[in-house]
Amino acid sequence: MRVYHGSKKIVTMPFSGHKNVIRDFGDGFYATENEELVRDWAAMDINGGFVNIYELETEDLNIIDLSSGEYSVLNWLALILKERGFVFDSAVCRSNAESIIRRYLPEISDADIIKGSRADDANLIYCKAFIEEKIEKDELSRLIERAGLGEQLVLRTEKALNSLEYISSEAVDGMFYYSARLMKEKQAAGLLLPSSASDPMAPYPKTYLKYASALLGRSVRYISGLRSSLPYLTPELFLKCFIVSGYAGRFENGDPSILLGTEYHELCQRILLSCGIEPDEDPGYEEGPDSAVAYWCGAMLVCHQWYKGSSFANILSSLSYSRLFALYPELHTLTFKEASDAVDSRLKSRISDSTSLQTYRKRFGLSQRELAEASGINLRTLQQYETGSKNINRAAAEKIISLSHIFHCRPEAMLH
Repeated sequence: MRVYHGSKKIVTMPFSGHKNVIRDFGDGFYATENEELVRDWAAMDINGGFVNIYELETEDLNIIDLSSGEYSVLNWLALILKERGFVFDSAVCRSNAESIIRRYLPEISDADIIKGSRADDANLIYCKAFIEEKIEKDELSRLIERAGLGEQLVLRTEKALNSLEYISSEAVDGMFYYSARLMKEKQAAGLLLPSSASDPMAPYPKTYLKYASALLGRSVRYISGLRSSLPYLTPELFLKCFIVSGYAGRFENGDPSILLGTEYHELCQRILLSCGIEPDEDPGYEEGPDSAVAYWCGAMLVCHQWYKGSSFANILSSLSYSRLFALYPELHTLTFKEASDAVDSRLKSRISDSTSLQTYRKRFGLSQRELAEASGINLRTLQQYETGSKNINRAAAEKIISLSHIFHCRPEAMLH
């Protein structure tokens, strides 16, 4: 049997006890029979990776195929729930998950290889929807099949690994396959999401704001608890990586495979790896006195971004993590909408002596002439908008839109 393993590097000798922060069927060496699928695995970012090709001799190996008629989707789900370590907010969901694990967890202790559907981001959205009683079992099976994200297998024992023979490796173009991977995941996740947001200006429905805010909140809290083992990795650095890695943009665009299909420890690992920071296998997280504040800061950033429509880069350029941290005692008892309005008011009061246009221009490091050339607005007119001698609120719509595109903000952010 020809199998493939996607990786950031060439792997000629897979080793037993291979550890994965992101794991579906437990520890082991993950591979697939699908040559096209593995290119997506290898391209975890735009830098690409390698497809490692092996020949697997399956004779005398005990293979559990969770996609066979012997098992149901609930057996597959029970294993995913056990290994992935989902965190559910409600007692009902936690009870549902525990019940599925207790009743349907397959016996895998003697398995050399486990084979089953890939539990990628979109499929995890479906799992959560089932646990939250939003869809039925048959719908869960249908969505996983329609998503077409393929099957994987994990080699769990030394015997299985000794049955692998390395053949060769091929480089994978990250620019193409990473983009294709994101598109597949988003399309698959879109099978479940509503077609439009309740707020036409928002990138995703408000229903999912709680998931997005909880995801970044837990991520920042997690990072704050790693500072003893990774002292250089502060929440401030993590949020910079969040922006540089492109994951901030995926939040802003409402990417459902991120907002609904990712656990916080997975998100942290992906962000850090994208920025060249390789976290320890067991970084030694410890809940600290600032954990609740760190969670609030992460959740607050997401809510502020959603309500105000600005980018995370713009928000963090004027509202540092330390400043937000300091606002916690005063604002944490408010709703996130009220806190967001309060933060917005504070920021506006700090820049009351200058127009929004001037503030954005200086934030992006542009001269008036550079902005005039980029936007197509006459230099003299632009200067008058900045000084307030000409009312920008009366500017032509195309001028406002042009400026908002340059500054990656909503058009109304340019107005007084």
